[in-house]
Amino acid sequence: MPLPKFTMPFLNRHRSVDAATLGLAALIAWLTLTPVSGPPPALSHIDKVYHLIAFGTLILPCALFSRERLTWFMVSALIFAGAIELIQPYVGRSGEWLDFVADGVGIGLGAWVGRAIHRITR
Repeated sequence: MPLPKFTMPFLNRHRSVDAATLGLAALIAWLTLTPVSGPPPALSHIDKVYHLIAFGTLILPCALFSRERLTWFMVSALIFAGAIELIQPYVGRSGEWLDFVADGVGIGLGAWVGRAIHRITR
Protein backbone atom coordinates (compact mmCIF):
# COMPACT_ATOMS: atom_id res chain seq x y z
CA MET A 1 0.00 0.00 0.00
CA PRO A 2 1.61 3.29 -1.07
CA LEU A 3 1.94 6.11 1.41
CA PRO A 4 -0.36 9.08 0.87
CA LYS A 5 1.25 12.06 -0.76
CA PHE A 6 1.60 14.94 1.66
CA THR A 7 0.87 18.32 0.11
CA MET A 8 0.31 21.74 1.49
CA PRO A 9 -2.08 23.49 -0.91
CA PHE A 10 -1.49 26.91 0.64
CA LEU A 11 2.24 26.70 -0.10
CA ASN A 12 2.54 26.41 -3.83
CA ARG A 13 5.65 27.08 -5.86
CA HIS A 14 4.63 30.51 -7.19
CA ARG A 15 3.73 31.86 -3.77
CA SER A 16 7.04 30.68 -2.36
CA VAL A 17 8.99 32.27 -5.22
CA ASP A 18 7.01 35.49 -4.85
CA ALA A 19 7.57 35.60 -1.08
CA ALA A 20 11.30 34.95 -1.39
CA THR A 21 11.69 37.56 -4.13
CA LEU A 22 9.65 40.14 -2.26
CA GLY A 23 11.69 39.58 0.90
CA LEU A 24 14.95 39.94 -1.03
CA ALA A 25 13.65 43.08 -2.77
CA ALA A 26 12.74 44.62 0.59
CA LEU A 27 16.21 43.85 1.93
CA ILE A 28 17.87 45.33 -1.17
CA ALA A 29 15.70 48.46 -0.91
CA TRP A 30 16.63 48.91 2.73
CA LEU A 31 20.35 48.37 2.08
CA THR A 32 20.46 50.71 -0.90
CA LEU A 33 18.13 53.46 0.30
CA THR A 34 19.32 54.03 3.86
CA PRO A 35 21.95 56.73 4.37
CA VAL A 36 25.54 55.52 4.60
CA SER A 37 27.48 56.24 7.76
CA GLY A 38 31.18 55.80 8.15
CA PRO A 39 34.10 56.01 5.76
CA PRO A 40 33.85 54.90 2.14
CA PRO A 41 34.98 51.35 1.31
CA ALA A 42 38.73 50.76 1.06
CA LEU A 43 38.39 49.20 -2.40
CA SER A 44 37.00 51.49 -5.05
CA HIS A 45 34.07 50.11 -7.02
CA ILE A 46 33.48 47.26 -4.53
CA ASP A 47 29.90 48.47 -4.38
CA LYS A 48 29.47 47.32 -7.99
CA VAL A 49 30.22 43.78 -6.82
CA TYR A 50 27.64 44.20 -4.05
CA HIS A 51 25.05 45.33 -6.62
CA LEU A 52 25.85 42.37 -8.86
CA ILE A 53 25.49 39.90 -5.97
CA ALA A 54 22.31 41.51 -4.63
CA PHE A 55 20.45 41.49 -7.94
CA GLY A 56 21.75 38.06 -8.91
CA THR A 57 20.37 36.78 -5.62
CA LEU A 58 17.09 38.64 -6.20
CA ILE A 59 16.37 36.79 -9.44
CA LEU A 60 17.67 33.40 -8.30
CA PRO A 61 14.43 32.00 -6.72
CA CYS A 62 12.48 32.67 -9.90
CA ALA A 63 15.22 31.26 -12.12
CA LEU A 64 15.30 28.08 -10.04
CA PHE A 65 11.59 27.42 -9.62
CA SER A 66 9.47 29.51 -11.99
CA ARG A 67 10.95 29.54 -15.48
CA GLU A 68 7.67 30.51 -17.11
CA ARG A 69 7.72 33.85 -15.24
CA LEU A 70 11.48 34.51 -15.44
CA THR A 71 11.36 37.14 -18.19
CA TRP A 72 8.70 39.12 -16.33
CA PHE A 73 10.74 38.93 -13.11
CA MET A 74 13.92 40.02 -14.89
CA VAL A 75 12.23 43.07 -16.43
CA SER A 76 10.66 43.94 -13.06
CA ALA A 77 14.03 43.59 -11.31
CA LEU A 78 15.65 45.90 -13.87
CA ILE A 79 12.91 48.51 -13.35
CA PHE A 80 13.39 48.15 -9.58
CA ALA A 81 17.15 48.68 -10.02
CA GLY A 82 16.56 51.82 -12.07
CA ALA A 83 14.10 53.19 -9.53
CA ILE A 84 16.63 52.68 -6.75
CA GLU A 85 19.28 54.61 -8.66
CA LEU A 86 16.82 57.45 -9.31
CA ILE A 87 15.73 57.63 -5.64
CA GLN A 88 19.18 57.39 -4.05
CA PRO A 89 20.13 61.08 -4.48
CA TYR A 90 17.03 62.02 -2.46
CA VAL A 91 18.09 59.90 0.53
CA GLY A 92 21.69 61.06 0.83
CA ARG A 93 23.21 58.46 -1.49
CA SER A 94 24.56 58.74 -5.00
CA GLY A 95 22.74 57.15 -7.90
CA GLU A 96 25.19 55.87 -10.51
CA TRP A 97 24.68 54.41 -13.96
CA LEU A 98 27.47 51.91 -13.33
CA ASP A 99 25.49 50.59 -10.36
CA PHE A 100 22.53 50.12 -12.69
CA VAL A 101 24.77 48.26 -15.17
CA ALA A 102 26.06 46.04 -12.34
CA ASP A 103 22.45 45.36 -11.33
CA GLY A 104 21.62 44.31 -14.88
CA VAL A 105 24.66 42.05 -15.11
CA GLY A 106 23.70 40.54 -11.75
CA ILE A 107 20.16 39.87 -12.99
CA GLY A 108 21.52 38.14 -16.10
CA LEU A 109 24.03 36.07 -14.12
CA GLY A 110 21.47 35.15 -11.46
CA ALA A 111 19.06 33.95 -14.15
CA TRP A 112 21.80 31.96 -15.90
CA VAL A 113 23.08 30.36 -12.68
CA GLY A 114 19.54 29.55 -11.50
CA ARG A 115 18.59 27.90 -14.77
CA ALA A 116 21.89 25.97 -14.84
CA ILE A 117 21.33 24.67 -11.29
CA HIS A 118 17.76 23.74 -12.22
CA ARG A 119 18.94 21.75 -15.26
CA ILE A 120 21.69 19.99 -13.28
CA THR A 121 19.40 18.99 -10.41
CA ARG A 122 16.55 17.67 -12.57
